[in-house]
Amino acid sequence: MPYEFKESDWKLFRKKLPLWQERYMGRLIEEYEAHLQGEDLASKKFWWLWDHMKEDKKMPGVVVDRVSRSRMVMIMENLLLTDAITSLDDLDGFSEPLVADLVQCAKHFGEKDSGAVRLALEWLKKHPDFKWSDF
Repeated sequence: MPYEFKESDWKLFRKKLPLWQERYMGRLIEEYEAHLQGEDLASKKFWWLWDHMKEDKKMPGVVVDRVSRSRMVMIMENLLLTDAITSLDDLDGFSEPLVADLVQCAKHFGEKDSGAVRLALEWLKKHPDFKWSDF
């Protein structure tokens, strides 16, 4: 049975989504700026920037199409796996079942040493009744 989220989760999600996206885009801009400060030719910098922006604009940390209640969990999982959601503080206020769902997603789909896996491990330290193998 799919997770039945609370109305408070939906309201908090709508409030936090633009904040997560702004922070994510800020990190992208810092990455772009660092690259543009390098010693490469202007043309090489231009095309690097073009390629990265073309790909980055598709990321959920930049844009999310069709924001709806039924897609909220999937959107949050995508934000977690692309490091737009980066810490337990980002999930403060969400219901435990929703956060547990995100931890499970991080375990199954997060890349080793990713922000998602670090977040999941941090959550598990605070919840000794759960074990990594439980997921």
